[in-house]
Amino acid sequence: MSSPAIRRAAPRLGIFGGTFDPVHAGHLIVAQDILERAGLDHIVFVPAARNPLKAEGPLASGADRAEMLRAALRGMENFSVSTADIGRPPPSYALDTVAAVRREWPTAGISWIIGHDQLPDLHRWHRIDDLAAEVDFLVLRRPGETAELPERPGLRLRAVDTRLIELSSTEIRGRIASGKSVDFFVPSAVIEVIKKNRLYATARF
Repeated sequence: MSSPAIRRAAPRLGIFGGTFDPVHAGHLIVAQDILERAGLDHIVFVPAARNPLKAEGPLASGADRAEMLRAALRGMENFSVSTADIGRPPPSYALDTVAAVRREWPTAGISWIIGHDQLPDLHRWHRIDDLAAEVDFLVLRRPGETAELPERPGLRLRAVDTRLIELSSTEIRGRIASGKSVDFFVPSAVIEVIKKNRLYATARF
């Protein structure tokens, strides 16, 4: 993981985990929103090996998803990619990811980025009490989600309002499989990786 120099002695770091199968414009716009609205210095994208709370895993390999992320983020000093999750056997536990990121950013204050829809399952996360001692949680609220965050004993929750972007990796994969263009949906550098690695079935570009 590349860690560009940051002037603050204790930078504010966000961990943005997900399958990113593939990464698309919506992920990148939301990340920029979080960076600015939460006052972070840097965001680390972490492609997951497998979400332990989901039955199915990603279609593209960890190496392919990391390559797509690096292509999408090339030249952006406030963003980087960590292969902490895909570099160890699944399932992916947030606490292990934080430990790996901490080795790269020993002085950083770390926030874990989650969607508002993940709140009901947060108590089920592996060793949640230990994780909560290491990070606070940035909870993404889309337009219309105005309710205050619920009280969760031991958890530090902070709402971050983000814009509504109706775009999903599932839609992207479907367009590729059916031979439709994904121009503007994903960065051109990511399209090149998809072409080169022949990802997502028999797409015609």
